Amino acid sequence: NGMGLGVFVDDTPVVHIRWQMNKHFLGLKNTLSTGLLRANKQGFITEYESDENWQAKTTLAYKDSSYEKLNQILSIARPYNFRQKMIVNGISLYEYSNEKGEQKLDFFPFKT
Repeated sequence: NGMGLGVFVDDTPVVHIRWQMNKHFLGLKNTLSTGLLRANKQGFITEYESDENWQAKTTLAYKDSSYEKLNQILSIARPYNFRQKMIVNGISLYEYSNEKGEQKLDFFPFKT
């Protein structure tokens, strides 16, 4: 279930959809964390740390946002109902760089 929009204050505002934490999200978080910690120990990835403050969220604006544009960003999002129940059928892995922007690396479907 969606819980509305949130904003993390950082160098640029991070606008995100907040999701209600439930046993399914917690299970997903724990499974992903275990796999990422293992991959980190094996050297496949670097600098991953388990985050006790992990939030179930979907980021809508991050590096491409600014505090000067925050009101405009929120005005665009305001008409949408972010408190709906959503069905998630998978998770996508993206890579971001300033040179190439955002690139989808993979999609992992969930079993239904």
